[in-house]
Order: sequence, then structure tokens, then C-alpha cells
Amino acid sequence: MTKVNDAVQDVLDRLVAEGREIGIQVSAWLGEEQIVDCWAGLADAATGRPVDGDTLFNVYSVSKAVTATALHIQAERGLVEYDAPVAAYWPEFAQAGKGDVTLRHVLSHVSGVLRMPPDVTPELMTNWDWMCRRIAEMEGVYPAGSRSSYQSMTFGWMVGEVVRRTDPKRRPFGQFIKEEIADPLGAADLWMGIADAVEPRIARLDAAAVYVAPDNNMMREAQPLIVDLRARSESC
Repeated sequence: MTKVNDAVQDVLDRLVAEGREIGIQVSAWLGEEQIVDCWAGLADAATGRPVDGDTLFNVYSVSKAVTATALHIQAERGLVEYDAPVAAYWPEFAQAGKGDVTLRHVLSHVSGVLRMPPDVTPELMTNWDWMCRRIAEMEGVYPAGSRSSYQSMTFGWMVGEVVRRTDPKRRPFGQFIKEEIADPLGAADLWMGIADAVEPRIARLDAAAVYVAPDNNMMREAQPLIVDLRARSESC
């Protein structure tokens, strides 16, 4: 491990020194052996807090793979069918002409249900029931299956609410992820909804990384600026 790890560490140190990265971690495994475990830079440039092996980073849409895995677990258990309508498990979702949207449509990003509620705020986005209710009430942008368009944020609630409603224990989605995926894998720092106790370990986003989508881009409706998952900048 030492030779490979040292080579990666040298690259990370150089990237930080050149200003191309602010803070970074890399971990790699070969089978059951961890061959890379290194980090460099700052987790919070304002305070000087360094990145270390326990720093937590937002993984953005990597969470979609975890969310989809949760649904696959339910399918493996015979609790959902991919070609069944979402409304078969979540009846309220059929509102506004969405009765024919299937789980396969959602998993494939062809559901047409990609817009966030226009009245969403960061605070309301953390209210699971409110988000699910508003998404259920809204109509799709286009007919299900007619075209592909990335469900940047709505994916999590659409899949997660089906998982929650088909879970015999009716656990909150984050608890389902912890108990059914993270804990069995020994992935103690895989969080879907962060716990207060570990919040100080989170790396702080920097506005230098901001990308602002054009206002006329459908992505802006799917990911409104008010709840954009990137740090704000003057150009926002």
C-alpha cells in the first residue's frame, strides 16, 4: 500500500499547492485491501480547519446510486415491481396526470417529474412530508417515457417515498439507508441526512466551485438557485 499511497499523496499535495484543489480525500480498495487512504488541504478555508481521514464530503448525485440501491432491495424482496406505477405504492402521486409514471420511468430519468416545487426553501426541503406532498401535487413537464431529462433533485423523494411506504417498518428513508445498506457494509460515514453530532466534520463548500446554469435552462427548474447544492457567489 505504501508505494501507491505515497504516489497519490504527492499528487494531492501538489494539487493543493498549485491552488487547483482546496481540500481533497482519496480512498481506493483492491478487493478487500485498502491501497489508498490519503488527503490534503483545508476542510474550511475560513477557519483553517484541515482535511483529515474523518472529514465528511458532500457526494452530490452519488447519493442517487445509494437511493436506487434501496429500491432494488425492495424489488429483491418482492415489495415493488419496476413497471408498476409509482401511484401503486404512493396513491397521491397520481395527481396532475402522473398516474402512468412507473418506477422504471423514475429510475431511468424519463418520468417528466423533474421540477422542484416553486415555493421550496432550504428549510422546507428538509421537511420530507412537505416535499413529497408538493411533488405529488405537481404535474410533469412532459409525458412519462417521451424523453429523457435529469431529475436532479426530485429523484430522491420519488424513489425514497416508495421505499418508505413499502418498508414494513415504515422507517424514515435515511434510517432505511443506514440499517439496510450502510451498517451491513460497515460504511459508518455514509449518511442520507446528516446527524447533528457529526456536522462539525463536514467540509465547507467554497464559492469558487460554483456553476450557475442559464436561467432558461430546464436544469434551473430542476435545481432552483434558492436550494442549489453549491455555495453561493456574487454571480448568483
